[in-house]
Amino acid sequence: MSPDPSKLLAAIKDAQSKAAGPKAEPLPDDELPELEELDSVPEIVTTDITEVTDLSSNAVHYKECVLTVPFRRDLLDVSVVELSRLAFSVIEAEGPVHTHEVARRIREAFGLQKTGRRVLAHVRSALEHLSRTTAVVSDGAFWSVASQPPQPIRNRRSAALPLRRATMIAPAEYRMALSTIIAETVTISSDDLLVETARRFGFDRTGPDLKEAIERQAATLVKLGQLHFDKNVRQFSARSSDTQ
Repeated sequence: MSPDPSKLLAAIKDAQSKAAGPKAEPLPDDELPELEELDSVPEIVTTDITEVTDLSSNAVHYKECVLTVPFRRDLLDVSVVELSRLAFSVIEAEGPVHTHEVARRIREAFGLQKTGRRVLAHVRSALEHLSRTTAVVSDGAFWSVASQPPQPIRNRRSAALPLRRATMIAPAEYRMALSTIIAETVTISSDDLLVETARRFGFDRTGPDLKEAIERQAATLVKLGQLHFDKNVRQFSARSSDTQ
């Protein structure tokens, strides 16, 4: 199904009507389902991973961090300080990374099959401890090491199912993919921009959640003056000095 240009226009108008300045777009972390539910529901984004395609020039395969944890220790018995060190290792390797993914990496290292509420609360406490040390920064529910250069675009074609959800891709990653595509193509239709952005992340088809997330971040870049959207021909281009 072709993307509906009217929805993209509405998203841009909505973004332009808001106060200036970047704002985190994903759902608040406490509004997302518990990880037990995330691990059991079908994929939101439909992908065909049987056919391997070449990565784009500035993309890499998503690689999960593998932790070494205290031997024969219960995760809930590990102190917040110790847990914050483990969380930092995940963020350093994978940032920007969602709170739920930090929790999944840690609980899997401890041999746990599900992330319960107590485990998630313990990991959140560790992340809050890290944020007070200014070692990490957050953008909504996503965490990155302070002053760390941006990650390249990460292809999720062969990644774990939770990482292939639109909500697990950070706003900054969407914006990087969009900006890269515009820089390479100069001008591109809104439909093609959606398809090409999805492809950069390893998705052959664009599900509704992925489509909405891409449109939201494209609208944000327009609002920030980094992209220009010509509604007459429904195409994007780099923001030039004469259009500002």
